[in-house]
Amino acid sequence: MKKDFYLALGLTVFLMILAGSSLAGRLAAWRAVAWYLVNPAPTAMAQAQRHAYHLGESWEKLFEARRYLDTLEKIQAGRDLENLRQSLAIEEDSRRRTIEAESQKTVAGSLADKWQTQVVEIVYRGIGESDWVSQACVSKQPAAFKFYAPALQFYRPRGEFILAGRLRPEPAGQFFYQCFELVTSPRHAAAVILATTGEAALLAGLGRPDRLRLSYLPLDSKAAVGERVMTSAASSVYPPGLAVGEIVEIEPLRSSQLFKTAYVRPYLDLARLERLVVLKPEEF
Repeated sequence: MKKDFYLALGLTVFLMILAGSSLAGRLAAWRAVAWYLVNPAPTAMAQAQRHAYHLGESWEKLFEARRYLDTLEKIQAGRDLENLRQSLAIEEDSRRRTIEAESQKTVAGSLADKWQTQVVEIVYRGIGESDWVSQACVSKQPAAFKFYAPALQFYRPRGEFILAGRLRPEPAGQFFYQCFELVTSPRHAAAVILATTGEAALLAGLGRPDRLRLSYLPLDSKAAVGERVMTSAASSVYPPGLAVGEIVEIEPLRSSQLFKTAYVRPYLDLARLERLVVLKPEEF
């Protein structure tokens, strides 16, 4: 019993001596440094810096440099955030100006006599390639568009509006979007004419971004590669005279055919389809 008592007393004295020596400070400093390396949080760094004087002047300077670098990082992060805010503001202003310019062009164009126009942002294109080439959805408007309302895209290379598609019937349970059937969709077809010859035909999508089928051309058609294709007055949906695309291939005739078939490259630029100009009748 006395042996245990003297052992405990001796251990206590040893620990008291150790706590008052520089070795204890160094051990505490190394423990704080190790914890900072494991968990590099600001509180852990502050604790390690408080104990760094036990390890020498170089360690104190090291932590001072680390704190200085952390301050610089915070300042730089604040500057980056401010630059991002300014970039977003500039981008939003540019988008607004673009929409205003496109709206003014439609108002000044030949469609202004019979149609009202509204520029809308596309918010959803679907999932997968088939949806991407077939539809473009916009947020549901306070005044919903009429079924089959025509939609245009501003074609920058020619500085004109070209046919993009039409509003399709709204499926049951669709509460957030209104979707347009694009001219490239395999479910889309429209009556068209050739700009030079005035020959009528039917233009249908193939589900491809670069190819439409032009059917029911007369056998004696004068259609040629490069011919522009326009919407026809026979269409019950689209106003006449809207540019759709140009002929890139004419299918060779077979003896059993009653009509010619050609293929058209649409002007619709799916890669840059960000907005639609929707046409609404004046009485809408």
